[in-house]
Amino acid sequence: MSEGALAPTPHDHDAKAKPGSSIRAIDFTTLAACCTEIRNNWIPSKIEQVIMCGRTDLSIKLRTIQGGGWLHLSWHPQAARVTASSRPPQRGSAAEAFTLGEQLHDNLAGLVLTGAVMPQAWERVIELQFGVRPSESPTRLLYCEVLTRYSNLILTDLERNILACAVQVGTSKSNLRQLQTGGVYQLPPVTSGMPPDTCSDFQEWRQVVIKAAQLAAAAQAASAAARQLSRSSKRKQVAGSGDSEAVGEMQTHEDPHSAGGATAEAHDSGGMFLEGTLIEGLTRAFHGVSPHLVEDLCYAAGLPQGSHSLITTALSEPHWQALYECWDAWIKRVRSEDWCCSSDTHTGRFNVLGTFPERHSSVFDLLDQYYNQLQSSEVHSQLHHKLASALAVALKKTQSRVFGFQKQLKDAEGADAVQMQGDMITSNMWRIQPGASEAVVESWETGEPVTLQLDPKKGGPLKVAEGLYKKARKLRRAVQAVQPLLEASILEQQYLEEVESSLIGLKHYKEEADLKSLHEVHDELVQQGYLKAPPDAALAAKGAAKAKKGAAKASKRAGGTSAWGAAGQAGFRVYTSPSGFQVLIGRSNVQNDELSNVVAKPGDVWMHVRGMPGSHAVIKVPSGRTPDDADLQFCANLCAFFSKAKETGKADVIVCLAQHLKKPRGAKPGQILVTKELCNIVAKPGDSIAAKE
Repeated sequence: MSEGALAPTPHDHDAKAKPGSSIRAIDFTTLAACCTEIRNNWIPSKIEQVIMCGRTDLSIKLRTIQGGGWLHLSWHPQAARVTASSRPPQRGSAAEAFTLGEQLHDNLAGLVLTGAVMPQAWERVIELQFGVRPSESPTRLLYCEVLTRYSNLILTDLERNILACAVQVGTSKSNLRQLQTGGVYQLPPVTSGMPPDTCSDFQEWRQVVIKAAQLAAAAQAASAAARQLSRSSKRKQVAGSGDSEAVGEMQTHEDPHSAGGATAEAHDSGGMFLEGTLIEGLTRAFHGVSPHLVEDLCYAAGLPQGSHSLITTALSEPHWQALYECWDAWIKRVRSEDWCCSSDTHTGRFNVLGTFPERHSSVFDLLDQYYNQLQSSEVHSQLHHKLASALAVALKKTQSRVFGFQKQLKDAEGADAVQMQGDMITSNMWRIQPGASEAVVESWETGEPVTLQLDPKKGGPLKVAEGLYKKARKLRRAVQAVQPLLEASILEQQYLEEVESSLIGLKHYKEEADLKSLHEVHDELVQQGYLKAPPDAALAAKGAAKAKKGAAKASKRAGGTSAWGAAGQAGFRVYTSPSGFQVLIGRSNVQNDELSNVVAKPGDVWMHVRGMPGSHAVIKVPSGRTPDDADLQFCANLCAFFSKAKETGKADVIVCLAQHLKKPRGAKPGQILVTKELCNIVAKPGDSIAAKE
């Protein structure tokens, strides 16, 4: 696609995202349902606050007669969307310092959301209207363009003069449409195709689809031929022949994207039209039709799986009839705005046509459930890669230091031998001839002849002996200096291996607690100096403090006795033993610290794999109860599974009571001292309940 077409129409974008791709982009139908729900539930509503909670996310706090909520707007390249919910956005991000949030807050705070429309039929653009009062004309317009990697958010006045823009688009990026502060806003350009409700009957609709499929196939064939010709021309140029001939052929070749070129290439050598697929025909012929919509319509029509990818001639007459009925029902649903949100948990597919078995009361709940999981997974993957890389570098440096210190100590073990060589030279000075390179003397230990190497360049025997004495003293001093450094480096290596074990356990994203734990590991490495503090460190700390304070209040309202209560527990892995005891497993060193020093109370049972990095585990034991052997084995197996012993057949697990734990002064997160062991259990990681999940 050329730079000039910076904002193509939605169906062009959708045509690039094939069904079954990892992230499903919002199509026109879903966005229309979002617009309907905003009109029904959030108009009118007063704007109380606008914050930018991410680099591509902005939230507007709304207040209606029934209560409050947040309108979430995202122009993320893969997950652009418009949703609303009672869920507040995450705070404390550096993105709050971006000017877009401040600009929109200055323009919208105190105004009323008076309308939500789709200004261009069958296109993925929502216009949000804001005025002083619900009955008055709007004074501000906010355009949400949900166009995958071309998504944008533009604030204008009533004359469409741009006041703020999420992504500034100048002439260097597009010569077709510029989006810059101070300019005039224009809707995305409409390309070829027709509105879906243009065809009056079944026969006309089918012919349009078949013709569009043929043109799509022709365009693909022409494009492939042009690429082949270009490659052939380059090969000829390299060979030094056929230059003018290749250029002539390229000049006379039809434009593969022009209507004439497509028609000419639509015939093969036998004069027959090339056949295109159903999905290409529908997405090329009509506006607002995405590949996912075609797939859903085929599913609703009862067509065999994969029918959307078949060529049009492969569909039978009953299949065409059934598909047209679903097509007509879709158009009627769009006109009436009668949406039915549904999803399929097995395939991850969703729509607002009621096609799938699981129903949702709100399209916003459906989108939040889908996109929040995807975005969290993406952030988790990026953060895990960053932490793993930084940890690998730190661990390699520490291991190198340990090896160097150990080598120095090993060399220092020869201090006595060096001292003895000096003594033997001194005591046999009278035997050594001036300028000699070696001397044969008797060994003091065995009485056997020993050859001493001398270096005449260093001077006489006395100078050589003094050099040996100096070397012996240096080696002995090295023991005193290096031993503490070696011990500190070994402790640091053990600590980093604990962090590495935590990262291994957090490699795959399963739930929100995994991402939270990964952020804890990040903060821990920053605090320990292995990572640089990000620019938003202060804001992040502020956000974390607010979240912790809110969790404490929520726990208190829920009847908890501390911040641990209901909110803190969510961070740990939680299991239930055969006898009903609660088993808690830390996900990171920070959680291990909290688990061992705060959560574990006298009488609780604490476990850790012996001699290997791993998570801390605690069995919460209520007063008057005692866990039996099955409960202990259950917890020990989990403890071994969430450790470096996971890949081994078995491992020893230390068991002690929580009152016999002590945090050494100056110890790093996750490091604990066991003052009295209760017993040792041989655990089998493969038998743990986590291994069977």
